Amino acid sequence: MKMVHDPVTGGLDAGRSWVALPDLAAGRCALIAKILADDEDSHRLIAMGVCVGRRVEVVQGGDPLILRVLGCRIGVS
Repeated sequence: MKMVHDPVTGGLDAGRSWVALPDLAAGRCALIAKILADDEDSHRLIAMGVCVGRRVEVVQGGDPLILRVLGCRIGVS
């Protein structure tokens, strides 16, 4: 799905740790580094504010994944 940089854990790639967004625990914040999805899903995510360079917070894991983006909560299934 989406790849993110978790600024808390450090690690790979010059001090950055890369994880899939659904793998982050609730309450964690991260920066979107890459979107791995087909064109339709990518465009939908970008329209909702989930784009490269954006800071997001995982509110709740699972399906749907609840994210806080730009002060709004969105569900991603």
